[in-house]
Amino acid sequence: MNTLVIEPTNQQDYLLFVNLAKRLKVKFREEKSIKAKKEAEFMALAGSWDMPQTGDELIQIIENSRFDKEIDISWAK
Repeated sequence: MNTLVIEPTNQQDYLLFVNLAKRLKVKFREEKSIKAKKEAEFMALAGSWDMPQTGDELIQIIENSRFDKEIDISWAK
């Protein structure tokens, strides 16, 4: 049996093909495109984590944890 690959360009066309396959009782399989997979992977990494501090409080914590020191660059002269 041959395989037919249909790649709709919008959600409306996608749903049309899925519903048609269901009505015709045609076996079908849904797969994410490479672009969709990459986007899903990115979105899984993006976002925020649950912390009791606000963004401003977090910035303050980071700034307060920094330390500055003089660097001896006399050797570079």
